Amino acid sequence: MKDRLLLALVLLFSIMSAFAQAQPGYGIGPEHVAAPKKDQSAVALLKHALRVTGWDMTLPSDAVLTAEFTRSRDGVSQATVPVTYKLKGPDKHITVLPQGASIVNGSRSRHQLASGTHNGYGSAVRSMRPPVLPLYSEISTAPAGDFDIYQQRESIIGDELCDVVVLEPNVQPREAESVKSERRARRVTIWISRTTGLPRQFEFARRMETNPSAILEYTVLVGDYRNASGRLVPFYQAEFIRNQPRHEIRISSVQFDVGLSDADFEISEAGGTR
Repeated sequence: MKDRLLLALVLLFSIMSAFAQAQPGYGIGPEHVAAPKKDQSAVALLKHALRVTGWDMTLPSDAVLTAEFTRSRDGVSQATVPVTYKLKGPDKHITVLPQGASIVNGSRSRHQLASGTHNGYGSAVRSMRPPVLPLYSEISTAPAGDFDIYQQRESIIGDELCDVVVLEPNVQPREAESVKSERRARRVTIWISRTTGLPRQFEFARRMETNPSAILEYTVLVGDYRNASGRLVPFYQAEFIRNQPRHEIRISSVQFDVGLSDADFEISEAGGTR
């Protein structure tokens, strides 16, 4: 009798175990987490690009850039204006236009116009995104971070043959669809020149400020690399959305580790930064 009971318990346990394995979410735990997949040839290309540009050393705490910004509409360049960018970490940035006419405050989408402080993007500042410097900070942590890293087929950018490296946040196979969607929103593809070892193009996705459920695919061509405090910075950047030109940035100066505080990223109700 005991033997039959023991056999029945074993069979029941086996059936329950097999059933559990078939369910979504099974195996998600410390002992079942899949490690990031890293193609070592792709990792080597990425590390070489970081070493060539100097972005493999200690990352700057902040940066201030002056530049000329040219917006495009329907493929036609509009007026060019001088701007100052202030960046701190991967997600704090402000774009200051002449005479303080407009200020974009990070992802909070506030801007300052002559009529006062408003929430949400206005037509004057909607496409004024910062340079791709935060991307350099992000990719510098990827080789040792929680990213899948792999290579795609080589491609030509301009007249340069480039290796293509993809960074994709490691997401567990049975995670919810919302989590998998977040992977797409953080994926970065980099074209690295075989001649110079420098990144020549980035593709990445960002959620729309006004509609977080929508994702836009960005392409940024970079060039005119110059030395700034031991790091090579692309002083020319051209951004495209769905193959349509959006803007060009021509940087004139870069300063790192200037000591920006959180107050530099706040907008007073009276206008301007605090």
